[in-house]
Formats: sequence, C-alpha cells, structure tokens
Amino acid sequence: MYAWMNIANVMTESIICYKFSKGEFNVPAPAHVWYFWSGAGVILVIHCCYFYIYKPYMQRMVEKEE
Repeated sequence: MYAWMNIANVMTESIICYKFSKGEFNVPAPAHVWYFWSGAGVILVIHCCYFYIYKPYMQRMVEKEE
C-alpha cells in the first residue's frame, strides 16, 4: 500500500515541477547529462527485470525439475 502511495506522490510532484518550471531553465541540459541519466534508467530497468522477473522464474523452473 505504501509503495503505491509513494509512486503516486512522486508522479504528482513530477507533474507539478513540470507545470511550474516553464521558463525556469533557459539552456537545455548538455548531451552528456542526458546520456548519463538515460543509461542509469536503462540499467535500473534491466536490474529490476533480472532480480524480480527473470531470477524468480529460473528458480521456479529449477524447483520443478527437482
């Protein structure tokens, strides 16, 4: 329950920041910053998929074989 509330809170805060940040940043972020955060996001998604989807699935397959 708390995880969903936390996700909703972060999403609401992000929407508010996006709405009220018009004109706040005159220069866009440099390319290396975009590359870093994009890579970090991809690594996070791969990490979560491995530990919460792939690894438990493989453990269930091994248990079925035994």
